[in-house]
Amino acid sequence: MSSEREEGTTHRGPAEPGTASVRGDRVRFRLLAITPPAQDPTARHVDAWLRTGVPASQMAALLRRPDESLAAALSRIDQDATWRRFVGACTEAGVWLLASASAREVTLAAEPLARSPACGVQLRGDPSPAEIHRAREALGGDDGALIGRSVHGAPPFDSPHGADYTCLAPVFPPRTDQAGRTKAAIGLSTLRRWTALRHAGQVFALGGVDATNASACLNAGAYGLAGIRAFFGDVGQVREDVAALHQALAAAPRHADAKSIPRL
Repeated sequence: MSSEREEGTTHRGPAEPGTASVRGDRVRFRLLAITPPAQDPTARHVDAWLRTGVPASQMAALLRRPDESLAAALSRIDQDATWRRFVGACTEAGVWLLASASAREVTLAAEPLARSPACGVQLRGDPSPAEIHRAREALGGDDGALIGRSVHGAPPFDSPHGADYTCLAPVFPPRTDQAGRTKAAIGLSTLRRWTALRHAGQVFALGGVDATNASACLNAGAYGLAGIRAFFGDVGQVREDVAALHQALAAAPRHADAKSIPRL
């Protein structure tokens, strides 16, 4: 598991559940591409992202399939040629790679995960601070792998959680259909409530985010933008969509001076 970071950067983290400080200083990517539920990602998608001018170090790819275990995802990287080429293109370019997993899966599969190209995980299912702490201990402690969390709905009590970043969904009605899954959009007002939390850390807006509303998400306090369809699908359309998201980030005052990271 790769986790190269900027020299001289101090990384904070939890000593015990419930005592964590915000760890967002480790997160440098701004765009989070989540692999689609019923389509294979390709190296051509990575090429389309980078042809927009977005630095590879500001891109991350989350390897995810709904209802697929972490072990199955890691096996897919090894055995499926299309996925292997996609992961190879990300690694060669310097795009961050993250794996989707439950907190329990991380503790059970820490060793194979450490051998994978991923530099971290995004924990599914609104993980608790205790679950995040257990995952972090399994992945090397405070200076180990990046850990993100997937959250939904209204914010809970404002307390430390120990994750490096938060992926909040769905802000708008999702554009990618998932069989048997219907999620109500939470809207910009709820996004603002999350980003206003002292312990929220870096919040990524997910769900229906596109060129028409990306700036509104950033103005509501989002640190980054996440999506599925915007990053995968027809390569020509992907290039247009990613260019628009990159432009929105560049135009947002709070992101204008954001520094990038070296290649992983």
